[in-house]
Amino acid sequence: MLKRQPWKKGSGTVEDVRNIFCEFYEEADRQKPDYFPAEQPAKKKHDTGRIKWQRDIQGGRVTFESEPDGINADFERGDWEVYDFEKRLPKRFMSDKSGTSVYIGAPQEFAEWVGYSVEELLNSPDQTNETYDDTTEREEEEKDDERESTGIISRLLGHN
Repeated sequence: MLKRQPWKKGSGTVEDVRNIFCEFYEEADRQKPDYFPAEQPAKKKHDTGRIKWQRDIQGGRVTFESEPDGINADFERGDWEVYDFEKRLPKRFMSDKSGTSVYIGAPQEFAEWVGYSVEELLNSPDQTNETYDDTTEREEEEKDDERESTGIISRLLGHN
């Protein structure tokens, strides 16, 4: 096909290659496979950066706080791992990494990118759906205090 008629529609990008393959399938009168990115570039459909952020959000390993003109993402990960998350963000989000946090200066665009609303990110399931009952924990601490108050001398003398 290309020997008969050179490709003149594109600019030498991966998108051009995708379009050429679409034409190959069309000329061969064959259906494109399901995995073939015919309608949109594969990097849009399989954005590994977005998938990585979504996994941590769903797994509760990142929480969000409102900041002036943005949101702050606090990770339960090491400093170097957070660097990888920040570098996968598109530049339009105006992000900045600090320690285990990433400041995002365009929260609305970021929320749409990961498939949530800003409100959903700020009110994550870990913060809103789970009510923490510390009654059992307090009772255990009181028992520990009672055990400690007897001391080793009292125990040796049989006073407990």
